[in-house]
Amino acid sequence: MMGSLFVIFAAPTHFLGDGYQVINNIVAESGTFFKWSESGVILLLRMMKTIINIENNESAVIAIQVVSYLSGILSIWLFFCIAEFSSSDKFKRLLIFSASLFSGALLLFFGYAEHYPPLWVAMTGMLYGGLRFLKKGKGLITGSVFLVLGIAFHLQMAIFIPGVIYLTSLRSDSFSSRIQYRRYLFWSLVIIFIGLLGILIYKYVTDLFFQSIVLQLFAGDSNSSQYAAFSLPHLLDMVNEILLISPAFLIFLTGLRKSSISVDSNKQTTLFLSIVSLGCFSFLLLVDPKLGMPRDWDLFSITIYPVTLLSIFLFDKDLLLRLKKLLFPLTIFLIISVLPFLVENLDEASSIKYSEYLISLDFNKSRNALFIESEYFKKKGDTRKADSLKFIYKSAYPRWNKCDSAAYALARGDIDKAGTILGAMKQDLYDAYYQKLMGRLHYFTGDFDKALSYTNNAIRLNSYLASTYGERADIYFVLDSIEKGLNDLRHGYRLDNSNLYILDLLIMTFSEFKQYDSSIYYCYKRLAVDSTFWPTYYELAKAYAHKNDLISAKKYAERMAEFKTGHIGFRSKLEEVNLLIKQQNADY
Repeated sequence: MMGSLFVIFAAPTHFLGDGYQVINNIVAESGTFFKWSESGVILLLRMMKTIINIENNESAVIAIQVVSYLSGILSIWLFFCIAEFSSSDKFKRLLIFSASLFSGALLLFFGYAEHYPPLWVAMTGMLYGGLRFLKKGKGLITGSVFLVLGIAFHLQMAIFIPGVIYLTSLRSDSFSSRIQYRRYLFWSLVIIFIGLLGILIYKYVTDLFFQSIVLQLFAGDSNSSQYAAFSLPHLLDMVNEILLISPAFLIFLTGLRKSSISVDSNKQTTLFLSIVSLGCFSFLLLVDPKLGMPRDWDLFSITIYPVTLLSIFLFDKDLLLRLKKLLFPLTIFLIISVLPFLVENLDEASSIKYSEYLISLDFNKSRNALFIESEYFKKKGDTRKADSLKFIYKSAYPRWNKCDSAAYALARGDIDKAGTILGAMKQDLYDAYYQKLMGRLHYFTGDFDKALSYTNNAIRLNSYLASTYGERADIYFVLDSIEKGLNDLRHGYRLDNSNLYILDLLIMTFSEFKQYDSSIYYCYKRLAVDSTFWPTYYELAKAYAHKNDLISAKKYAERMAEFKTGHIGFRSKLEEVNLLIKQQNADY
C-alpha cells in the first residue's frame, strides 16, 4: 500500500538537496561525475537508468524515482523487523514502528531526487541485523553486509562502524556460535575504521574542501561567521532536524526520567544503540549543512533514527503504561507533525513556495538554490519569474557578482581591471571561484608559481570543474611540466567532454606535439559541440596535410574559407594552411 502511495503522490519538483544536479549528472552528455564519497549510489542510479533504457532526460528521473520507491518499501519492511526484535512488549513494538513510520524521512521515498534513500535501507538493515543478533545470536552477518553495502553507497555510513565493532566484540555464551568468523570480522572492521579515521584526519589536514565541510567548534568561517558547531543557529537547526525526522523524540525525551529508565533488561542492546547514536550525533554536530539545514535535511536524516530507537528502548513499564493511555492523541500528534511537510513538498505550487521560503531564511547558503529555481522557471517558459530570481541573485551576492565581473574582464584581456576588482576583494581561502580567478590573474601577469598555488586551491575546493584543470594545464605547459599538463587535460575531458576550452587545449597541444591523429580526434569532438568555430577547420586541414591526406586537408581548408571572417589572424592562417597543402602536394 505504501509503495502505491509513493508512486501516486511522487514529488513533482526537486528543489530540496541537490535534486536537479543529481538528475542532470545521471543524463549528462559529458559523462557522469562519480563523487568520491557517494560513488556507489551514483553507480546504482546509472545502472537503473540503463535497465529502464529510455533515451531522454526523463530516464534519469524515472531511475531515481524507482530507486526511491524501492528504498521506501524495503525500509518500511525493515521498520517491522526492527520493531519485532527490539522488544517482547507489544506496545513498545507499536511505539517503535509508529515513530519509524511517522517521520519526515518518508519524503525520501516519494520519488525524491537525491542519493540518500538507499542509505535508509542500509541503515535500517544494519540495525535490524544488530538487534536480531543481540536477541537471537544470529544476524551479525546480515547487519555487517548492510553496513558494507551502505559504505559502498555513501561513506557517511561509516559512522555506524563502531556499533558493529561492538557487536563483534561480545563474548557471552549466547553468542558463542561461529566465534572464529566473528573474530575475523571484528579485526576487519577495526582495521577499516582505523583506516577511514586516518584518511579523514589526513583529508582534514591537507584538503581545503574537507576543512570547509567540518564546522569549527565555536567560531564560523568567512562565509558564515555566526555558524559554528556550538553556535545557537546550528543547535536550533539540529533541534529542527530532530523534530522533522522524529516528531515523537522530544515527547519521549521529556517522559524519560531517571526513575523511568530501564537498562537492566538488556544492557548490551542499550550500549549498542548508544554507540551508534554517538556516531550519529557527532556527524549531526560537526558536519556543515552547506545548503542550509532545511535544504540539506536529507543528508542528516539517518542520524536521528537510532537516537529515537534508543530513547524508546529505555522506557520502563510505568512509562509505557502512561504512554499507552495517550496512544490516540500521540498518534494524532505524529500524523499532524509529518503531514504538512509531505503535503508541502508533494504539490508543485506549494513546493515552489516552500523553496522560496527556505531561500529567504538564509540567503548566504541559498545562492545555488536561486540559480536552480531560475533555471526551472526558464525551462517552464516563465521568463519573467526567471529574470526576477536572477535580479535577486545579483543583489543578494555582491561578492559573486564581483567575481563575475573579474572573470569577464579576464576573458576580454583587461588584466588591469580584473586585478583592480580582485585586489579590492577580501581574500578567502575557502572560495573556489575567487581562488580560480586569482590563479588566472597571476597566469596572465606571468607569476606562474602563484598562479599554480591559487589554481591548486581552487581544484581542492571544487575538484569537479573541468575548466580549472584546463587552466592548471596551461600553467604546467609554461613550467615545462608537459606530462602533468596532459594528465590535467585528460581529467578535465573526463569531467566534461563537451567543454570547449578543454577541447581547444587538447587540439592545440596534440597539434604542437605533432600527434595529428589525436588532434583530429578532438577536432571532430569539437565540431560535434560547435561547428561554427573556424580555428577547428584550420587545425583539421593542417593535421590532414601533415598526414598527407590532401583530399581531407583541402576539404577542411575550403570549409574554413567559407567563414570569410574579419577576425584577426584568419587570413594569415588560411594562407598558411593552403601553402602547407601545396608544399605537401609538391613533395608527394
